[in-house]
Amino acid sequence: MQEQEQKKELVKQKDVEQKIEEDQQDNEQEFEQEIDLKKGKVKITVIGVKDVTGVDSNGKSDPFIVLKVGEIKNQTKKVKNTLNAEYNETFEFKYDSTRTEDRQIHFELWDYDTFSDNDQIGKLDVPV
Repeated sequence: MQEQEQKKELVKQKDVEQKIEEDQQDNEQEFEQEIDLKKGKVKITVIGVKDVTGVDSNGKSDPFIVLKVGEIKNQTKKVKNTLNAEYNETFEFKYDSTRTEDRQIHFELWDYDTFSDNDQIGKLDVPV
């Protein structure tokens, strides 16, 4: 009889442990859903670039950066004749995951050309 009670107690303990584990998994899933950015503002500060590839005939570049979030584009100022540019510019984008499937911030580094097409030097995509 005592053996049966011990078995019942073990079954109860396992049931409680399983319930606690299920609750923890539910809480983790809820937390993961809560941190998924649905809607808000994305604020980006572009400090600058260093050691840019010189693509102009003088061995320098006229770098600027294009930023894109969803369908919205912005760009930094152009800095003439340099391989190291400081921008210190801040951009703010409205973000709504229900309106766009794009989940990245796109950065493109360009060389400005007056008389021909601008040259892309590099690019980077950062997940939101």
